[in-house]
Amino acid sequence: MKIILHINELEKWPTVVQNAKNTLTSGMHVDLVILANGGAVQVLKDSAMMTTLKELVEASVVIRMCQRSLTSFEFDEPDLPSFVRVVPVGMIELALLQTQGYSYIKP
Repeated sequence: MKIILHINELEKWPTVVQNAKNTLTSGMHVDLVILANGGAVQVLKDSAMMTTLKELVEASVVIRMCQRSLTSFEFDEPDLPSFVRVVPVGMIELALLQTQGYSYIKP
């Protein structure tokens, strides 16, 4: 099974993290991608949440962030944590992943 958790609102991170944890402990093998765009990329300023996201990555979750959103919030790619994968346009990445069989979920 393949799932994309899409987040574009900063305040939704706790819900997305809980959904990811629930998925990881479901007993099923799931390829899980969290794709952040819009205001959600501002999570990069929250060190506690970034520690949690790193733990999710270590448990096999992939974190992708939209370059355009990062630029609009003045984040420089070289300053991002190494576990964050940058994609050029978040919406295109969402569509691409869906063509690859990922199910779209927006908590």
